[in-house]
Amino acid sequence: MKSELVGLIGTTVGGVIAVAGSVTATWLQTRRQRNLAHDERMWVRRADLYVELLTADGAEASPTRGYPSDFDVPPDPDAELRLTQLRARVDAFASTRVARLWHEGVERDQELLDAATAPGAMSDIDYERHVATLSTETTAVEQARAQLRKQIRAELDPGTR
Repeated sequence: MKSELVGLIGTTVGGVIAVAGSVTATWLQTRRQRNLAHDERMWVRRADLYVELLTADGAEASPTRGYPSDFDVPPDPDAELRLTQLRARVDAFASTRVARLWHEGVERDQELLDAATAPGAMSDIDYERHVATLSTETTAVEQARAQLRKQIRAELDPGTR
């Protein structure tokens, strides 16, 4: 009787361990699949966002969008709304580095717009200084956009580093 009890206990413990192992393995596999699906969804959203940012160097995000090169026409009235929406998407889906570079680029764009539309900026007295300021600001915008493009391409295709 004692040996039958030991056998029964051994079988029961073995069964419990087998069931626990099976449940744990299933749970781990489900968790891994859920994480992979989440990562894939995030990658697709991030890739879509990055393509949008690369399209015309993120012109949709630029505070200068809607201004012709001479800054004589008022900006596109919907530009601020699009910028706000894009800012939210960048903050939600972009990597930390891309988000930082994008925000820096928007700041450079705003500085260029401020320099171009400053009161008296086009007066004859300050014209040369104004042109020099615009040149510096334009270079800063171009550099910020180039860094952003490089980082986005590196993240979308790690083989391009």
